[in-house]
Amino acid sequence: MGTPDHADDDARTDDALVALLRQATPAPSTAWQHELERSLFPSRHARPRRRLLPVAAAAGSLAALTLIAGLVGSGPLAIDGGDDARARPGCEVVFVTKVRPVGQVVRQPDGTVTVETTNRPVTSERERCTSR
Repeated sequence: MGTPDHADDDARTDDALVALLRQATPAPSTAWQHELERSLFPSRHARPRRRLLPVAAAAGSLAALTLIAGLVGSGPLAIDGGDDARARPGCEVVFVTKVRPVGQVVRQPDGTVTVETTNRPVTSERERCTSR
């Protein structure tokens, strides 16, 4: 352990060293700095102008295709569209849920893959008719 005089000398040496390091910090040249900024952030006039019309046309076409696909996939234009119309008069389509064995792929801790059978609820459509 040093005496208090040695602690003051160490603190003065540390302060002098920090001051020397701050003075010796390298700085980039201003020309290099400006060139780097110009290459990373080109001015507004130097950027190529994008045309908005092709982008808007592509977005509109995508929206129209999505709408058409939605109508075809669900609704009266769908392959199974109009499920309610397939029930006979006096009948309705109901969903019945029963617990049945179902196969499930399981990855074991050692990396092997097996198929295990578990009992799970399974929902199916049934036609229920009322007698007159």
